[in-house]
Amino acid sequence: MPDKLPISVFILARNSARTLRRALESLRDFDEVFVCDGSSSDETASIAREFGASVAVQDARHRDAEGEITDFSAVRNSCMAHLRNPWVFYIDSDEYVSAECAEEMRKIILAPSAFAWWTPRIYVHQGKLVRCSTSYPNQQMRFFHRGHVKGFIKSVHERIEVLPGERVGALTHPILVPLGDVAGVRRRMAHYLRIESEGLRSVSRIKILKKMLHTFRASLVHVLRMPRFLFCSGKRPPLFYEYARHEYNARLLGLLGKRLLWK
Repeated sequence: MPDKLPISVFILARNSARTLRRALESLRDFDEVFVCDGSSSDETASIAREFGASVAVQDARHRDAEGEITDFSAVRNSCMAHLRNPWVFYIDSDEYVSAECAEEMRKIILAPSAFAWWTPRIYVHQGKLVRCSTSYPNQQMRFFHRGHVKGFIKSVHERIEVLPGERVGALTHPILVPLGDVAGVRRRMAHYLRIESEGLRSVSRIKILKKMLHTFRASLVHVLRMPRFLFCSGKRPPLFYEYARHEYNARLLGLLGKRLLWK
């Protein structure tokens, strides 16, 4: 049996008992798994401990009265401070890691050509890999060495910021992302928009205009990819998931426009 990967994995979770077991099962080969729990009322914490994961409660300063996260970067940075290994990987509680992805990371840390790595994400629907989506290629920087990054930035849609001049690589094998139920997607969209709205209170008009341009460009990219999606011969998600991205961007643009006018 191969040695454990000397990589620390952390997961943000809240009432995630339904999906957490699958996520943790995929992480058995990793040396350390850390679950940052948002005061779950279900079996999230006990499931984490069942798999040998460490558990800590998310910092209450970055959660609202209902326990929802108000600053994802702050919570992730706080969670990351608990980890013991320099190499870090993170997934969400409803995601899981392919065996090929884990093995690829093992090879990288033996002879790293870069210290921050884009990680592809592939959706899963009804147990099948989704090969056609307007959001592909879908990559996030999920794997990195702590000595070569500054930390997480942005209160929502957070990302890791690498140090200047660092070389960045790209993993070949994906993490797997099961598509959530419609109600859950809508709740998550509403939550993200509340955080965006709060964050815009102290943002200048110039920054709002830049964010509007970025959001419009993202929507345009999805529209331009639609023919490829419609005529793709592989597995496609239900149209709701494609529509939801446009709905979110449209609502965000409306929010930005209001803030711009009423600054």
